[in-house]
Amino acid sequence: MLKKEMLYYMTAKFYEEGGNFLDALLPFMEYCLSKSLPDKITAYVLKNVVEKEMQFNFPIATYEAILHKMLERDILTRVENRDTKELVYYEPKKGFKQHNFETKQNEFRICVNAIAEAFSSYCTVAFNNTKLLSSAKNNVLEFVLKFIDDLLRPFSPSIFKEHDLTEDELAFALFLLHEYEKNTDTINYLNTIIKGAMCHQLIFYNEATPKTDLSNLIVFFDTTLIMYAMGYSGEIRKNLASELIHKLKSLNAKLYCFEHTVAEILRNLSVCENIILNRKSGYGQAKHTVEYFYSLGNSISAINIACTNLRENITAETGIEIFEETIYESDDKTRFIDEKSLAKRIIDDMRYTEDEEERAYTDAKSINQTTYLRKNKTTNDLSNAHSIFVTTNGFLAYISSKFLNEPETIIPTTFQHTKLSTLLTLSNNIEELDLPLAMIVEKCYAATCPPDNEWRKYIESLNNKLETGEICDRDYLRFRSMRYASQAKVTFFDTNIGALSIDEVIKFDKDQRDNEKEKVREEERLQAKKLIDKEAIKVKEISKELDRARTIIDNIESERKERIRKIFKYGKIATIIVLAFSSLLSYLSSNIIWGIILTAIAVFSLAISFFPLMKKIENSFIKRELRKINGPENVRQ
Repeated sequence: MLKKEMLYYMTAKFYEEGGNFLDALLPFMEYCLSKSLPDKITAYVLKNVVEKEMQFNFPIATYEAILHKMLERDILTRVENRDTKELVYYEPKKGFKQHNFETKQNEFRICVNAIAEAFSSYCTVAFNNTKLLSSAKNNVLEFVLKFIDDLLRPFSPSIFKEHDLTEDELAFALFLLHEYEKNTDTINYLNTIIKGAMCHQLIFYNEATPKTDLSNLIVFFDTTLIMYAMGYSGEIRKNLASELIHKLKSLNAKLYCFEHTVAEILRNLSVCENIILNRKSGYGQAKHTVEYFYSLGNSISAINIACTNLRENITAETGIEIFEETIYESDDKTRFIDEKSLAKRIIDDMRYTEDEEERAYTDAKSINQTTYLRKNKTTNDLSNAHSIFVTTNGFLAYISSKFLNEPETIIPTTFQHTKLSTLLTLSNNIEELDLPLAMIVEKCYAATCPPDNEWRKYIESLNNKLETGEICDRDYLRFRSMRYASQAKVTFFDTNIGALSIDEVIKFDKDQRDNEKEKVREEERLQAKKLIDKEAIKVKEISKELDRARTIIDNIESERKERIRKIFKYGKIATIIVLAFSSLLSYLSSNIIWGIILTAIAVFSLAISFFPLMKKIENSFIKRELRKINGPENVRQ
């Protein structure tokens, strides 16, 4: 039972991560009540209903606590004794039966099966590896739940590690990216699974109340998110940032980036220009930007244009304004944080090199200004937070909250973009699932990109191949694609994933080209076979028509021959009759001379009728008739 397996999986995760055990049990209660819903619920009734399905054997006190949790979540309503005001029983308030659980369960199965079939086909085509459907189903469930689980708990530390994937998981990530870019039905099936998982978790969030107005909230975006939104890290990440921006705009939030963020983007673009000019490898987010500009062909010109029009393009293309105010000239220093200490904390905890220290000071400055604008205000309501700083770096958000002593129960100053996206989705319209899908796709993209050290070694090997003439400039641009290199890395299954190798990529490329040529040859062969078969069918049909025509002609010939033979046969009979009549007249005649003459005529007629010359005459008549039917040159004997 796939739904039950999913519930067990999520509960185990909550328990392992030290989450609230009673909260983790709530999905099981909802599942069991959806199967068998009593009109009156007590702890004993709930225990009987649940343990009939799950066989937990929890003490009655656990179920009493669960009932109180359900009451807090507005799932049940309390029925009291009118006189004593004591609790008598609970009644279901949300109407579990209305959710049509069995239909949703079947829908879930259909989606998993469809994705598994598509993944199995993808493995056959992309990696020439036949994957059993049962194995593909396990990959779908394990991978999707692993990614969704990290999105469903917006205030918990991330458990997902980008490069800690098995080979099957890496292949599945490439598969999802392929399906996303092709916009296939697989994405619709994936959205159904995401929706089911998120709806199921909705009861865990007290904060998940409709928020239709964030007009009092100022949202600052970090450098990476601005570059995402500008498309400098590729189309997939642009879609992710655009979805988040669109969601915030629809709720009337004010969107900004700091002046120092614009300056950092310019520095990043300058670094990328230098990397491209010297054919080096990018690191961190820079490698995605380098890859993007490489894909444009005229990369240096594109970077120069981007730098020249950056300020205008940020506002025009993303709708994000540049925040030009400064807090450092303020006389009120009480709201300042120790910016230098925070920067040092970021450098130490994130193990930045000397080249990366400037980034730490930029982040510390962004957090300081956001904190100042919040006016030391703490709240668990996003609409009252006044200002937040959104970053793609989950560890930076974690360091910020620890430095500012922010408990998990409040809206943090620094939000990881995936956590903010999840909270916005849960807080508003569960039907709008572009954001969760975009987050999962972005995680797939991150997971398939090689680590910095591995990518650097790969680029160095690629440069050597170019310098020695083993590859041309066109091949160089293609082999620099991280997507192409990642696909080459997952060519073989059931083996450990090795380091990225240019030789493997070149071999993969050759194999791909050979496969394409073989496919072309096979298609040409099949096309030729179809034409030959088509002509053979025509020849066969013509042969049948000829046979039918010959049969008709043979019938006509037979009829004509038979008619001529009958004429000659009747002639012979007539001659015999003449002979008999002549003999009779000769016998009866008194004139001997006439008798002799008549007898001679009869004998002569008989001799002519049976003489071989008569047969020749008959054949001559037959040939003349056949010439009329077939023509002179086609007369058969």
